[in-house]
Amino acid sequence: METGFGREVKEHCYDTLDIPSLWLSATDDEIAVPANVDDMIRVFSRMAPRARKITLNPAEHGLKHIGHMGFFRRDSRSLWPLATEWLETGWLETGQQEAQQQKRQA
Repeated sequence: METGFGREVKEHCYDTLDIPSLWLSATDDEIAVPANVDDMIRVFSRMAPRARKITLNPAEHGLKHIGHMGFFRRDSRSLWPLATEWLETGWLETGQQEAQQQKRQA
């Protein structure tokens, strides 16, 4: 991703996003390998400190395959709570912690 800046990627706003993020990948994903995930997170420099990474092993979740887009398949619905629970609690907890920290600094 970063190697494309200035060539394929003429303009970007990746470094302006300042929100918590959840990054899900799978051990059998040939695209989002750990180095690529780390590279993507680095591109979102303001999000990086609050990025949460989860690497899923299909066998640990009773699945034969997850791959790059398998998380969204109906067969993988047992994984979906990882995202929905983070949206319901993890996201909010991060925001609340930041708000408290800002109050203390004020």
